[in-house]
Amino acid sequence: MVGLFDENRNYPELGCTDLGSFLAANTHARRSEGVTRQTHNNVLSVLPRFSEALYSGHVGVGHLKALAAAISTERQDLALKHEELIVASAAKLSVVQFGQFMNHWAALCDDGLNDPAAGDERLIPKRQLSVRELSDGMWRLAGLRDPLSGETVRAAIEAALPKPAPDDVRTLTQRPNVAIHIEAFTGLAYTPQLFSLSKITRDMVCCDAAVSAVWLNTSGKPFDVGTPTTDIPARNRKAIAARDLCCRW
Repeated sequence: MVGLFDENRNYPELGCTDLGSFLAANTHARRSEGVTRQTHNNVLSVLPRFSEALYSGHVGVGHLKALAAAISTERQDLALKHEELIVASAAKLSVVQFGQFMNHWAALCDDGLNDPAAGDERLIPKRQLSVRELSDGMWRLAGLRDPLSGETVRAAIEAALPKPAPDDVRTLTQRPNVAIHIEAFTGLAYTPQLFSLSKITRDMVCCDAAVSAVWLNTSGKPFDVGTPTTDIPARNRKAIAARDLCCRW
């Protein structure tokens, strides 16, 4: 219905800029809800099989939201190419699991597209932060951060908090820790919250990070953890120097 209404609609003649503002002015819906519905309609028009699965009840609206969050204009052609896999995954996965699946899919697509502004990098222009003093002397902090800088802010706040336990002997400079996980065989990187990071962000973080190897058993459970190290083996350094001629970051 949203798609039919939005088709060939001249919003300036109606005193609005887009569908979201029209719905906000004429219904009880918020503008963001109208924009979301418009985005969902665009996704369903690009992926007819997913649309059929949604209308037949094999996938839910939550799956549609996760799908819409992962599909950008640059990824639409790849989404259509992989539609059968996407529909099959949505049908058997929970909304949370499907969201993680789409994050991984988006990261792989962005690596294939070799787009430096893709992946988690596309979220950087959305970053914002406001700090405001309230009338009672309290302060309000609000904002949006991309996955990596969000982890950095979280670590900085935790470092400024009191020690979590009386026997914690770490100093403030030792307590902050930003962790990302990298799969050895696939190279996929993601935050502890399972938000996929682009290859560009992964390489940047690894440039001067301490690396700990974690070995998993066949069921995916960790059974051994290596000692953190920042040392680059001499053979690796020579190989990188021969390949890149300089530090990439």
